[in-house]
Amino acid sequence: MAGGLTTERLQSIYTKYNSYVPRLALILEVMKWGEHTSKSQYINSDSIFGAIALIEYFRKQVNRIIATIADNTNRGGHNQIDWNYIMKQGEVLSTGAIVEKLQNQFNICERTAKSYLKSDALKRIDHGEYCRMK
Repeated sequence: MAGGLTTERLQSIYTKYNSYVPRLALILEVMKWGEHTSKSQYINSDSIFGAIALIEYFRKQVNRIIATIADNTNRGGHNQIDWNYIMKQGEVLSTGAIVEKLQNQFNICERTAKSYLKSDALKRIDHGEYCRMK
């Protein structure tokens, strides 16, 4: 698996998440006490469900990160993008247009998309303009 994350390592991460539920529930409850929205001595079920929702969010993010790492590994980095989907050879596009196309094609954030502008397939012509070379 990508990034040295084996199935056993992932299972270890997920197992630890289960132990985080009570801790996160306590943090959420203390935040409610700080806001004076809870006067209970005990952790309310809302805090427990909130903690479970946070853990599920964390799990989804780990899966998304692993998929991104695997995808980048399989593509071999920036130089392995099929630029035919982004722009024609010799075509000149603005940074914004290229970034938007990369975001739509690969479902990545703006910062990651901008990092692809360093590809050998592109040449910076002017401030904010790139031409596809390969």
